[in-house]
Amino acid sequence: MPYNQYKQRVSDPAGDRMVKVTESRHWFSPGRVISIVLGFVLAYIGTVALMRTGISNNLTTPQTRVFGMPQSAAIGIGELSAGLLLVVFGLWEGSQPVTAVLGMFGVIVGIMGSVASNQLKQDVGFGTDTARFIAVCGAIAIVAAILPSVLKSSRAVREIDDRDRDDRDRDDREIDERNRTEIV
Repeated sequence: MPYNQYKQRVSDPAGDRMVKVTESRHWFSPGRVISIVLGFVLAYIGTVALMRTGISNNLTTPQTRVFGMPQSAAIGIGELSAGLLLVVFGLWEGSQPVTAVLGMFGVIVGIMGSVASNQLKQDVGFGTDTARFIAVCGAIAIVAAILPSVLKSSRAVREIDDRDRDDRDRDDREIDERNRTEIV
């Protein structure tokens, strides 16, 4: 949590006095949390599909069912990759555009998979349920990307008394020395 601490001279009708000001800021992004959770879900499903099918020369056979959805190793690799990307980019503050692009890609792939022929679905190793699931995950990623971040900030002002100013100055110097590398 970034914070800033400084002393400031305040002038008012009562006279001049010194105050110590401590400010802090903390960002919270619900979209990033959703992106990370969605990424873990996709990575888990992709991992289960890969563990059940194995990786061989042909990534489309054998096929298995994961949570009722037909899956092949190729689909599992795609889900695992998308999930890991969502987790990695969910940890980065400026990742909303990347999350939106991944979401759009998921929606497009899901729609294309839903309208694909049965022969293509059988050849690649997915079903209509799998395609719809991927499209819904893409839509969730898009929503996560457009959710705003929330900034929480606080500011504390404390007056410095003359009688203990020397003690506080010494304490403040010690605090500043310890926190010098922590102040962002």
